[in-house]
Amino acid sequence: MPEGPNDLKLNPNDDPSFTVTGTPATRTRKPAGSLSAFAIRPASVDTTSAPRWVRVIARFKGASPGHVFVQFITERKSRRVHFVYLRAVLHRHDAVWSGAVQVPRWLGKQDLQTELIAEYGPNYRPGGRFYNPDQLQQLHFPNTVSVVSGTDWTRPTLRSLSLSPRSINSTAGPEQVTVTARAGDVGSGVRYLDVTGAIRHGVNGVAGGTYPFAASGVGYLSSDSFHVRLRRTASGAWTGTTTIRRCVPSGKYRLDVTVRDVAGNYHNYSTKALAKAGLRSTVQVTSKHGDVEPPYVFSAATIGAENEVVLNFSEGVSNVNTSTLTVYPLSPARNRYRTTSTITAITCYNGHAVVDCAGAGGVVTSAILTVSGLVVGDKYDVYANLNEVTPQLVDGNGNPMQWNYRATEVLDS
Repeated sequence: MPEGPNDLKLNPNDDPSFTVTGTPATRTRKPAGSLSAFAIRPASVDTTSAPRWVRVIARFKGASPGHVFVQFITERKSRRVHFVYLRAVLHRHDAVWSGAVQVPRWLGKQDLQTELIAEYGPNYRPGGRFYNPDQLQQLHFPNTVSVVSGTDWTRPTLRSLSLSPRSINSTAGPEQVTVTARAGDVGSGVRYLDVTGAIRHGVNGVAGGTYPFAASGVGYLSSDSFHVRLRRTASGAWTGTTTIRRCVPSGKYRLDVTVRDVAGNYHNYSTKALAKAGLRSTVQVTSKHGDVEPPYVFSAATIGAENEVVLNFSEGVSNVNTSTLTVYPLSPARNRYRTTSTITAITCYNGHAVVDCAGAGGVVTSAILTVSGLVVGDKYDVYANLNEVTPQLVDGNGNPMQWNYRATEVLDS
């Protein structure tokens, strides 16, 4: 059963079929090779003062794999060590696979378990081999890297936060905002700061308006957010920029800051926490009334005796005609979306009087379609803007009504 007039079943010009040519292949899977040698150099590192490189070497007997990876993972999680996952990609030189991985600082004293993955592909059996630490040990290969390193369990702190400009106004166009902060950390040092501003019930359009009934256009409560990552400057301050576009909700945006240090400790400052610390916690945003939503039919009805379909639009629209609106009878099912009902006349209204259906500037708020042959008890689908028609049925700001979903379904009564 077709699901709409754009279904491929109903559009023979949009051929959904394809042809496969050639001789069917018979796949013969070859046996995959296996690990014959494995080394980690060095097997222990001290990263107290600086990160250290660890080199990995592997050999295989039999078929050679297509890709080889070695991963190192914290063996035992505890409060005294930072969890770490490291991954080395090995490259082949003649018969030797080799690669390296950098072990960072601030891991504490711990052992990293070693795992090796060799990928062979679909033409081999098996398509890949995985060697966990126990299997590596059984093959008498090294399976751990011992790490001695410093520790840092102190959370970084935010010392100051400012935004320029102090209040944001994107009424005339997008406005660039610079966020500046200062932060400190005992031990590993600050790595980055993330600043987010968000609003859950901002006003966009007519203040206090109820969509879609606001007299001066679209007025509705909405949500939005912005995010910026700060980078350290030569002065020691952390700065970042973001652009606040037009048509965002107006109101007071609540700020949230996350500070992370090199060791992986982080400190999240909620809006309340910022205010409690005496730091900037909100920013006022003023933006232009923006209608970026497509219009839609929010209610419909039929007047069977008059062969009429009444459509009430979510906002004022333009270009209401027999090219932009299509009515499909859903009965009989075998002809669904193949034949249309004939629209013989359309009368448009602006809520007070009859207006031109061209509706320049988007003044048509409702339309009565005279449709020949409405059958009592039958359902009808109404679609808009089918077949890439131009001009399209749009609202006052040029947003077109969606064409790929039905505008409404009505039941003649």
